[in-house]
Amino acid sequence: EMARCDRRLKLPTLCTVKTAKQNLPGNDSYSLKSLTERLNIDLSNHHRALDDATATAHILIHLQSQMLEEPN
Repeated sequence: EMARCDRRLKLPTLCTVKTAKQNLPGNDSYSLKSLTERLNIDLSNHHRALDDATATAHILIHLQSQMLEEPN
């Protein structure tokens, strides 16, 4: 719809894999399942949209909390 109106929509993005690689180095995998297991986050219905999104939100909250706690 934006293209039809000759408008460009640019929104910021956040990549859990990139952020996890920076803050949790040394993992063999950075898949959603792997990260939830490492961080002890519930992912009982993997590949269901709401459950995956909720787990992803918990991962990002954990990573952001960790980043805030680290000294500069």
